[in-house]
Amino acid sequence: MLSGLRIPRDAILEDIEDWYADDDSHSLMVVGQAGSGKSLVLAEAVKRLRTQGVPVLPIRLDSLLQIASAPELGEALLGRRDNPSHWLFGLHGEGPTPLLVIDQLDAISATSGRL
Repeated sequence: MLSGLRIPRDAILEDIEDWYADDDSHSLMVVGQAGSGKSLVLAEAVKRLRTQGVPVLPIRLDSLLQIASAPELGEALLGRRDNPSHWLFGLHGEGPTPLLVIDQLDAISATSGRL
C-alpha cells in the first residue's frame, strides 16, 4: 500500500526486481501494516531473484532472537560458525550482487521494550 492506495502484489514484485536490477545501493525497505503481506512479498521476491541466479540470504529475525553473535547466526542459517555477511558477500566475485533480506526487523524492537 502506498499512501493509502493498494498496489497489486505482482506490481510490487516487479518493482523489487527492477530496483535490484537498477539500484547501486541495494537498500530497500518494505513497509506496511501488520498482516498486509510484507513477508509473503519478500519470500516471493527471494524466490524470483534466486531463479535469476542472484545469491540471496533471507533472515527472519523473529525466529533468531536468542542469537547473540555473528558466528551463532552463521551456525543457525548456514550450519557453520561463520559471519553470514562474510559468507554471502564472498559469493560475489563476477556474478550478480548478493542480497541480504531481513524480515521481521520489528521483532528486535518488540523484545527490547521499545515498541
